[in-house]
Amino acid sequence: MVTQRYIPGAPSTGRSIRTMDAETPDMLTNAKGTLRASMRRNREALSAEEWDVLSERIRSHVEALEVFSRARSIHSFWPLTSRREVDLRPLLRQAHASGKQVWLPIVSKQGLIHAEYTSDVNLTDGAFGVKEPSTEHAVSIVRPDLILVPALAVDSHGNRLGYGGGYYDRFLGELLELGHHPPVIATAYAMQMVEHVPVGPLDVAVDATITDDGIHWHNARQDWV
Repeated sequence: MVTQRYIPGAPSTGRSIRTMDAETPDMLTNAKGTLRASMRRNREALSAEEWDVLSERIRSHVEALEVFSRARSIHSFWPLTSRREVDLRPLLRQAHASGKQVWLPIVSKQGLIHAEYTSDVNLTDGAFGVKEPSTEHAVSIVRPDLILVPALAVDSHGNRLGYGGGYYDRFLGELLELGHHPPVIATAYAMQMVEHVPVGPLDVAVDATITDDGIHWHNARQDWV
């Protein structure tokens, strides 16, 4: 059974950009760096068997989502397996095979651009060792029905800690400016849910986090759940 945990008092009108909760930018950077290092160590300590089992549970929770079933287009990350990111590859292959449009990010000098997933053989090593589709048909803006993002840590308010490049925050911020508000869902292991993620003024919260122990809604519109 999928566990859905609702956060009391959470806003119901979508995600927001947060205000900075550290006194100086250096303090914020240090706080994020400390948490980032700890979370990376914990995640990369997973055995291959643990990684496979936990990832399968997370995929099953994603598949159980109504917003996933309804989505005609999905934007997702392709996992960096050496870092034990949640393995969504079987889910993305299945989504593509079922006729869903699957968008993957490409890191460029301008930020994230996007191209459709067609098959594993058309993916090549991109920035940071992440598999990326060809840039031949890449576009700068997409408006997917659902966005799945990676995370090193997430708190109960949907504040998400990434790797520090700010790529997803800029991408999500651009969509907010365009008035496009699809559900944004982080995928992470239960051990990555923390009491507090330090945030800055450009950090964008996620609407939900899916872990191996269920679905944790942070900011949910009524028609998403």
